[in-house]
Amino acid sequence: MKLKKMDDDWIEVIIYGLLAAVLIGLSLCFIFLSVKTDRLFVTI
Repeated sequence: MKLKKMDDDWIEVIIYGLLAAVLIGLSLCFIFLSVKTDRLFVTI
C-alpha cells in the first residue's frame, strides 16, 4: 500500500512537471514571437 502511494505521488509530480514545462515553453514562444514581430504584449 505504501509503495503504491509512493508511485501515485511520483506520477503526480511528473504530470505537474510536464504541465509546468509546457506552460513555460508556450510563454517563451509567445514572448519570442512578440519580440520578433515588434508587437510585445499587444495581444494581451
